[in-house]
Amino acid sequence: MLDYTLVIRRYANEYGILEYVQVIQAIMMQESRGQGNDSMQASECPFNTRYPNSPNGITNPEYSIQVGIQYYAYCVQEAGCTGPQDLDKLKLSLQGYNYGNGYISWAIQNHGGYSEANALQFSQEQAAAHGWSGYGDPEYVPHVMRYYSGAMGNGRITDIVRRRGRLSFLIGIGMGDRIMWGLWRSASLPVKSPSSYRMMRF
Repeated sequence: MLDYTLVIRRYANEYGILEYVQVIQAIMMQESRGQGNDSMQASECPFNTRYPNSPNGITNPEYSIQVGIQYYAYCVQEAGCTGPQDLDKLKLSLQGYNYGNGYISWAIQNHGGYSEANALQFSQEQAAAHGWSGYGDPEYVPHVMRYYSGAMGNGRITDIVRRRGRLSFLIGIGMGDRIMWGLWRSASLPVKSPSSYRMMRF
């Protein structure tokens, strides 16, 4: 995933959300761990105009990043998020990235914003309305936030490695322009397939 950092920064800057680079990296970790051709799982996004709007339709990782960032910038704007530290609205923008289909406006209008409870409610209502067994990932926000370094003070999660069924986090502690690196091991953190919940996003 770190190989895409410059690409992420370029498109984040282009779409006006450069300060959200670490958030975007966390989204990518949840969506694909930076693997495959559709690294941001953006094929079904309405901004995808080059490839089929079906799961994994995009076959160009850089284009997937461009489309995913463009759509996430839209989610940030729709959520009224003022920055990565605006956590309540950041969470709203993240769940909107996963759900699409009007979740952000629905959550604001009916509940004043995001909550785990209304994320589950929205998923259940959409699944029932379409006759599906499930809709999106109701726990998308906590799934992304576990990778988001901004939620850990000045630590930066830059790499995650599975070892013997556990995850090891390579964390950098910022010291001005210098970064000290160390390895922190999680006791047990389940990682689910990024597509295991989603039936349809948009």
